[in-house]
Amino acid sequence: MVSKFNEAIATRNVSQLETILHQDFVVMANRFKGDSGMTVMSRAVYLGAMSANKIGGTLYDVEFINISTFEHTAMAEVLLDSKETASMHVFLSLVKNSDDHWQIICNLPVIVNN
Repeated sequence: MVSKFNEAIATRNVSQLETILHQDFVVMANRFKGDSGMTVMSRAVYLGAMSANKIGGTLYDVEFINISTFEHTAMAEVLLDSKETASMHVFLSLVKNSDDHWQIICNLPVIVNN
């Protein structure tokens, strides 16, 4: 799921993201890119920004740091590494939907100083 998410972001494939992201998906970025506060972005805003080419467009090398699962819930800690732009340390929360498919419900990104 994380690799599909990475590929969909890189190509700004909104239709693929719509299947990967849970209906209640949210990005919660604390002190992102030097901001002093918390930025919260809904699924609709996130997909709109992706459609408008404001975010996405970078294919990252994915390094899994930790994966924890319990029944229908999971947390993936991932390093998204790029030579083109800032790398990100990301915490992704996943849930199984009513069809028993994994979807990402929360993205907590942290920019890594290169």
